[in-house]
Amino acid sequence: MILTSLPNVKSWLGLTTTTDDKMLLRMINDASRMIMNYLQRAELGHTTVIETVSGRGERRLQMRNWPVLEVNALSINGVTIPASSVSTSYGYYLEQVYGGLAGRPQNLAIIGGIGLGGGVASYGAGLVGFSPYAGYGGSQGPFVRGYGNISVNYTYGYAALNEPQVIPSFFLLDQAGKVILDQNGYPLVDQSAVVLAPPQPILDQNGNPILDQSGAQQMGQPLLDQSGNPILDQSGNPLMDQSGIVYIGGEPLMDQGIIDITPTVTPLSAFGSWSGDVGVYYQNSNVPEDIEDQSGDALQDQDGDVLLDQGINIGGGALVAVKANPQKGQYVPPCVTGDTPRLYYEFSQADAGIPVFINYNYVPYDVEQACIELVAERYRYKSRIGQVSQSLGGQETSSYTIVAMTDPIKERLAPYRLEWTG
Repeated sequence: MILTSLPNVKSWLGLTTTTDDKMLLRMINDASRMIMNYLQRAELGHTTVIETVSGRGERRLQMRNWPVLEVNALSINGVTIPASSVSTSYGYYLEQVYGGLAGRPQNLAIIGGIGLGGGVASYGAGLVGFSPYAGYGGSQGPFVRGYGNISVNYTYGYAALNEPQVIPSFFLLDQAGKVILDQNGYPLVDQSAVVLAPPQPILDQNGNPILDQSGAQQMGQPLLDQSGNPILDQSGNPLMDQSGIVYIGGEPLMDQGIIDITPTVTPLSAFGSWSGDVGVYYQNSNVPEDIEDQSGDALQDQDGDVLLDQGINIGGGALVAVKANPQKGQYVPPCVTGDTPRLYYEFSQADAGIPVFINYNYVPYDVEQACIELVAERYRYKSRIGQVSQSLGGQETSSYTIVAMTDPIKERLAPYRLEWTG
C-alpha cells in the first residue's frame, strides 16, 4: 500500500527538478512497506476479513483490526448470532468508533439470549437475558470458552463511504434546463471547462476564413431622376440604391477551440489523502430519458428539443470502473501513483447532473506525513552515509542520529499501531 505521492514528497523536500524522481518513487514504496510493518497492519483501507477466535468466556470480543466499519456475520459454537437492531434487543452489538481520527480497538457484545444449561452455552431470543456489563452466573460471558469456536466476518479500514457528489455539467442551461446555443449553433460551456486548444477561424468550403459583418459597406448604384441625373441628398452626395451589400474586411468567425468537457469530481478527502477506489453508486433519484418513436429515434418538440419522460429511479445502481473514456454508467477512478497523480474521478457527459455516492479509501494525514518525513530522512542520508557527525570549519559540529525510524515519526504512527495479543 502506497502511503503518499511523489508531488507531496518533493514539496516537503523543496525539489523542483525531476532528476531524482525514479529514486524517490522507489523510496516511497520502501517507506510505505516499512511503516505498514511497524503498524503491524496488512491494509489501512476498506477490507473484509474472517477471524477465527478461541473463546475465553469474556463479556466482550475485541476484534484485531480497526476501525471496524461493519460486522457482517458472527457465529459461536456453530450458532449464528443476529445483529441487534437496538442496544436492548437480542443479538450482537458493535461499539462505536472513538479515539479521534485514528480510532481505537472495538468490541462486540451480545445483548440478551444466552443460556448455560448444564454448563453448555446456547443462544436464542427466548433464553435468559445477558447484560454485556455483568457475567452470567459469575462464571463466563457469552463468548464462551473453546478452541476456534468463534467466527467473525467484518469490514474495517479508513474509508469515506457514501460521500454525496453531483456529476457536473459544463453546458450552460436555461431556466427550462435546456442547453443554450450560440449564434453558430454550438453549445455554450461555462468557464470551468478546460480549453485544450485556442479558438480557430471557421473556414468555408474553399478553406477561406468566414468573416463577420463588421466590415459591411453599401456598394449600390446612384439613384437617377427622370432626366438621368444623380439624385443628391441634403449634403450634395448622390443617393445610392440597395443593389447589394458587400463586406470589405471584417473579423474572422472563430470556433470554441478544443474544450475538455469531461465531467470530473474531486473527493473531499476530509480526513486523509485518497488511496483507493471502493465504488461509485447512483443516488436515489429520477433521471429523465429520451422519449423514442417505434424506430428508436428520439422525439422532438416544435423547437427541435428532445422530449423527455418523467425519469426512472436509479437509486443504488453501481457505476462500472474503467481505465479511460468512460461511457454512460462508467467512471475512471483517481490514480495516485507515478510522476503525475490524477486526484479526481472522470465521468461521461451522458451522466452529467446526476447525483452519486463515491466511496474510497484514504491514508490518514498524520500517517502520510510520517511517510513523507521518513522518505525525506532517507533521501538526505544518502549524502552522509555512515556519518555520525561533521565538523563545520572547526568552529561547530553537526551530529546525526542513524536510526531506521526517528522518534517523532514513531509518535505520529503510535495511535494507528495494532497491539492485539489475542
